[in-house]
Amino acid sequence: MFTKKLALSVVAALTLILFMCVAVSQASAAGYQLTRDLRKGMSGEDVAVVQRLLKDLGFFTYPQITGYFGSITETAVKAFQRANGLAADGIIGPITRGVMNKLLAGSTPSRGDTTSVYIVQPGDSLWKISQRFGVSLDELCAANNMPGWIRHPMEPM
Repeated sequence: MFTKKLALSVVAALTLILFMCVAVSQASAAGYQLTRDLRKGMSGEDVAVVQRLLKDLGFFTYPQITGYFGSITETAVKAFQRANGLAADGIIGPITRGVMNKLLAGSTPSRGDTTSVYIVQPGDSLWKISQRFGVSLDELCAANNMPGWIRHPMEPM
């Protein structure tokens, strides 16, 4: 009887711990501030925060946050850098870290912060840009002083 109760208590405790770990790993990276340069081959909580941020922005497409800075993370960092007009070297140095820290602090350049600039890349369309940054086509056109009728004919209205 005692062994059965002990086993149930242990299982319940482990289940609770597992649930708490999953909840913490899925938490938003908001409020976190990056303090070191990050590059391919590194790992840690700060890498996981970068992956979560890049996933939230649509650059990191791997299904899991791993905390390891591999080639997938490097590719996502390069895309983020290009989208923000930075040198796309795949390294999170002081400049890239500063832009990311602004985003982590709650500033969302893609939603009206006039200090952020997105440089249109080959293959971009208004619709693709609006989807990447989570704004409507009307908002995107208005923010860029463009009439709403300037769209690709195949883009949704």
